Amino acid sequence: VKDFREKGIEGLEPKKRGRPSKMPKLPKKSKDIKIDSSANLTNLENNSLTEAQLKEKIKFCGTTHDIERTLQNGSIFAFPSPSEGFPLALTEAMSMGLPVLGIETCSGVNEIIENGGNGLLAEDTTESFAQALETLINHEQLRKNLGECAKESMKRYAPEIVWKQWEDLIEKVRKTK
Repeated sequence: VKDFREKGIEGLEPKKRGRPSKMPKLPKKSKDIKIDSSANLTNLENNSLTEAQLKEKIKFCGTTHDIERTLQNGSIFAFPSPSEGFPLALTEAMSMGLPVLGIETCSGVNEIIENGGNGLLAEDTTESFAQALETLINHEQLRKNLGECAKESMKRYAPEIVWKQWEDLIEKVRKTK
């Protein structure tokens, strides 16, 4: 990803001085937030966070090569992408037990996340996404419950299950010839 707008986070850029209304409110005792992304977030990092007085709380870590450890250390997986095929990064996060947040109109995402069951789906507005993210940030038990359900729901993608489905399909096609 060359530009952060490709992944649906352009709405976090502030339009006025002070705390942008689109940024989620963080609890006073919240931990630092680390964002791992291959997108170019320089503009967001340098401008939006400074204006929102969040630069000391949020750190952009760039691309990671240790995905498993990064996900294990995470507490929320926010996925604002407006379009996806099969969102592999989302399913990886869910398989690690992270609570997830996606956009309800994003195909692929809305087929994997069951709103309120194994994650949250927000409307396709920055305000709605920020509000849902704020809900996850401020409700630890909700994060735990969604994460457990997310992990359980990803078992359907286990290699042995997927391979069996492929074998069944191949056998079915073979018998029809």
